[in-house]
Amino acid sequence: MSISLWSHQRRLVDFAASRQRSVWAAGMGTGKTRASIALAVETGARRILVATPLAVIDGFVREIETLVPDATVVTTKGKGTAKERERRIIETIKTAKGMVFVVGNLESLRLMPRLAAGQWCLYVADECHRLKAHNGKSSKWSAKVSAKRTVGLSGSVIASPAHSPRSAIATPSCIRPSGGGSWTGGTSTSSPRSSVAT
Repeated sequence: MSISLWSHQRRLVDFAASRQRSVWAAGMGTGKTRASIALAVETGARRILVATPLAVIDGFVREIETLVPDATVVTTKGKGTAKERERRIIETIKTAKGMVFVVGNLESLRLMPRLAAGQWCLYVADECHRLKAHNGKSSKWSAKVSAKRTVGLSGSVIASPAHSPRSAIATPSCIRPSGGGSWTGGTSTSSPRSSVAT
C-alpha cells in the first residue's frame, strides 16, 4: 500500500523513517497528519498510538480510515470510566488483525497507564509543543510511552526565541533522546537517533 504525498511530506516521512525520534515543525495545513499515517504504513508499524487534541480526534480518525481502510481504529472517546475504556482498547488491540491505530487526547490517555506501557511501533505526539513542561502530567505520561519510533508534530509558530522548534519543541520528554544525546536542526546535520525537521 502506498499513500501519495507532496514532496515536503515525502521529506518528512523519509526523515523520520531513519530515526527513532523526530519532530516535524511544519505549518498548519501542510499535511502532517497524512504524512504521519504514511510513516506508519511505510515503516510497517502495526500498533500506532496517536495523542492529539480532543477537537482533532475525529479528523485524525477520518484521515486514517480514508488512507488505510483495512486498519482498525479505536479512540479514547466513549462511555465508561477511563479504566473501562482502557480495557476495551486493549481488548481491541489484542483481537485486531493488521494495523491498529489508537487515537486519543492526552487528558484521557494519561488516565490509561497500561496504554503507555504497551509496545507501540509508532507514537505520534500531535501538537507536541504543548509538552514543554517536563514536570507536567501530559509530558510525564508521554515520556513513559514505550515505542520503537516517536514523532512529534507541531504546526504552531512559537513567538519567543527561547521557545523555537529547535529548543522548546525539540525537548519534550516524549521525544528527548535518552543517554544525553544532543539536538540539531535540519536533515543534513541530524543524528540518526533524534532530530528536528523544519
